[in-house]
Amino acid sequence: MNLHQIYSPERDIYLRELKERVICGQPVADSEGYSDFVSEWQRSVEHNVDCRLPALGDEHRDFRVFENVSTFTKFKLALLDDFVIKKEDALAELDCAIFYLDNNLSTFRTAGSPQLLEELKRKGLRHGTQFTVENVGCFVANLCWNKPGESLCRVGEENYLEIFADYACFARYEEEDIRNFRGSNLIFAPKSKYTVFLKKQLIFFLDSNDMTMRVSYPFMETRHKLLWSMMYTAGDIVIVMDKDGDVVFTNRNFETEFNKRANRGLFENIRTFMPELTFALKYSEGREVLGREILLANADGMSYFYSIHFELVNIDNRASGIKCTLVRAGKKKAPAGKAAGQTLRYSFDSIIGDSDCMKKLKELGRDVAQAGSNVLITGESGTGKELFAQSIHAASKKSDGPFVPVNCAAIPSELMNSELFGYENGAFTGAQKGGYAGKFEQANNGTIFLDEIAELPLSMQGALLRILEDGVVSRLGGSRYIPLDVRIVAATNKDLWQCVQNGNFRADLYFRLNIAKIVIPPLRDRTDDIPALVEHMVSRLAAKGVCRPVSFTDETTALLCGYDWPGNVRELRNIVERCAVYAKQPLISPASIPTDVYDLLTGAGQRSEEPQPAAANGLLAGSYRDLEGQKLRELMMKYNGNKTKVANELSISRGTLYKRLEEYGLI
Repeated sequence: MNLHQIYSPERDIYLRELKERVICGQPVADSEGYSDFVSEWQRSVEHNVDCRLPALGDEHRDFRVFENVSTFTKFKLALLDDFVIKKEDALAELDCAIFYLDNNLSTFRTAGSPQLLEELKRKGLRHGTQFTVENVGCFVANLCWNKPGESLCRVGEENYLEIFADYACFARYEEEDIRNFRGSNLIFAPKSKYTVFLKKQLIFFLDSNDMTMRVSYPFMETRHKLLWSMMYTAGDIVIVMDKDGDVVFTNRNFETEFNKRANRGLFENIRTFMPELTFALKYSEGREVLGREILLANADGMSYFYSIHFELVNIDNRASGIKCTLVRAGKKKAPAGKAAGQTLRYSFDSIIGDSDCMKKLKELGRDVAQAGSNVLITGESGTGKELFAQSIHAASKKSDGPFVPVNCAAIPSELMNSELFGYENGAFTGAQKGGYAGKFEQANNGTIFLDEIAELPLSMQGALLRILEDGVVSRLGGSRYIPLDVRIVAATNKDLWQCVQNGNFRADLYFRLNIAKIVIPPLRDRTDDIPALVEHMVSRLAAKGVCRPVSFTDETTALLCGYDWPGNVRELRNIVERCAVYAKQPLISPASIPTDVYDLLTGAGQRSEEPQPAAANGLLAGSYRDLEGQKLRELMMKYNGNKTKVANELSISRGTLYKRLEEYGLI
């Protein structure tokens, strides 16, 4: 062995034989100075770790690692970016790789030689790999936690696992008290290149990194606090997110306006923090962002339109984040439940879907919104007709006015006249004192959304036609005509022209409504949107506390994309929620979804691993209608019959809820 090449194949052969005796439980009388290694191997055997593992699998990974990375870690990689990048580049030049581990010994970042990283990946060493004693036995990555301030090294067969035997492995524990961070840095070097010079270099990297954390970071933290304080008290409404969408900063005016604050512990993604701003991520990708004015509800429950100015944050000529400055634009809208209309929850920017048909549909919707004509929206049940109706209103010139939804199928025929057109004081026994402004009056200077328009009785169709022709309404029991400026957006899941042919709908009313027509495609015709819809639904469920953060494997997503979806997006939401609620792991595979859901998606196919039966889940197996009926029953029991809360939970209007309750015999 010369002074430079300190790896010896002969030594490795001896250590391998010594290790075999330890694994077989044979006594080791003379370990010739290798007592530390022998002790580590024996403890690894006690933890039932197989030293001949050909590769680490998914069971050795922590898929939630990115949610568990502390704020300190993110700030370390940002504030010390120059130091970290140069160190990683130098390791790559040396054909080495570095793994950054969190306090659970889970890998949250890798860097260095691309060739070596690919080789390690084939052995199961990658993002999420957890280097605990239970997974890999005694290894420098977990041993260094008991020796802070020291860089540990194991070369070749000194390592317990065979998959580490080709490398010199270095690790050092690090901690930072300011943000209560604990972790370790792990370096892999090919043992064939292990020399005295390389050993000194790698130990210097680990030692200098620890020193930088202890000395430089507190200084940079002070600078950060100074800059943070200046931005926090700025006069604008400001929110800043990184290029991945994690909200890293909100200033005082933003927090006051929306009663939302960026978490200084674990960052929350914009998709759950304020989904309406998710579209801003397109700006960081260099894509054009349409609709720079969006509708948001403030801390008082009032809805305003805000114009948004985007500023790309570049660090070393790389896009690293987005600063969004919001400015109120237009007049305020009344809060939900008031006579002036319903608070909007949707706009075209909040419609999930980037398939070609949805892009064209949203573009058409924006054009129709500006035109001001009456609109007829058609589409199967569950495709999102009310979502488009709200979006059209939000993008129209009447957006400052009220939006009033009416479900024509949910109002009893004897009450239809008074509900739509109102009544005067004393018009009938039990009439509200002072009279009542009907839905059309409530929608004056705004938009009225007539859902299920095909269910409107013929006797009411003539009255509706008069409003369209004359622009006036007369209350029940009154003699005066009230002028109105109302835009009508109607929707139906039926062929309205066929209803005309069957004598169930007036032709003259049909022609007055069918000025601008929007046909929403069923979900089966836009399966490209399913992955984005699933991600959005899971994020919303996690934000509401319905389930923990989960994700679907590519195989499970393929199952979803292959299903026909007769219930469209509403059915998809039901299936996604069921899978998320009963998921035992953060990654949902086909084997982990409820049996009846799997059979529904595959046509009663079989799988190798059966999950918990659906009956044990407390939900009925069978068709989509059975599942929806069961869901309605559960929510009605959960909220003691409070229909407003049930409607909010399902993200539908009370009118639509009444119709579904009636369909399932629940009222």
